Amino acid sequence: MPKTQDRLSLDLLLIPVTVVVPEAGNPDPSTDVVQFQLVNGGLPIRKRPDDDGWVNGYWITRESGTILAAISVGPGGSLTPAPGRWAIWVRVVDNPSVPVAAVDQLIIE
Repeated sequence: MPKTQDRLSLDLLLIPVTVVVPEAGNPDPSTDVVQFQLVNGGLPIRKRPDDDGWVNGYWITRESGTILAAISVGPGGSLTPAPGRWAIWVRVVDNPSVPVAAVDQLIIE
């Protein structure tokens, strides 16, 4: 279900991150950079975002061990989208892989 937000509110966008760890890989993504990009039009996905336009987010680890990618959205936040439907993309900058995924959609009213 899409997330909905008023255009005048500042909210925290939280995306749970599940990690598939390759052999000898790092099981903790919070040591990597997490980035977000909103693509106008929402879902279904038409194309992967360009390399330009990514904005750094940050990690939150809950006591349960759940790892969340986070970014502030709205006036004064890291992302300030116009009203409309947006596809939420997340990428984790690791070496050598840089996983990128469309994770949800955001409706700004």
